[in-house]
Amino acid sequence: MRLAFSAAHVFDDISACFRNNVPVCINPGLGSTKFIPVRQGNTFISTKMPPSGDRRDDPLDIGMVEWTKDDGAEIAKTRRFLHLFQLDPNEPERAGNAYLVYGYPAAAAESLSEQQIVTYEP
Repeated sequence: MRLAFSAAHVFDDISACFRNNVPVCINPGLGSTKFIPVRQGNTFISTKMPPSGDRRDDPLDIGMVEWTKDDGAEIAKTRRFLHLFQLDPNEPERAGNAYLVYGYPAAAAESLSEQQIVTYEP
């Protein structure tokens, strides 16, 4: 099982693309020769949308995807997935503990929306 975590609003956007038959792809990393299509067969789980309907009101804004075997294998060609023993999933939540999920900041990407081109620098 290969998992990835991201912001829930990212998965909201992916879901909207699926509903509108817009293709979604990811770049699996440096040295990659092709983008990997994100298929609807991947399992996406996110925090619930706040009652306001605005993801900015979601204090966690986190989501997870379980990649299909094929997509996970393609990503693993240029990226490394952590093994469960490298995580501490049973740590009890305590006041004052800090948790971090890091994402790629949109401010670091340049978009030429007219040409539908997005560039980034890892």
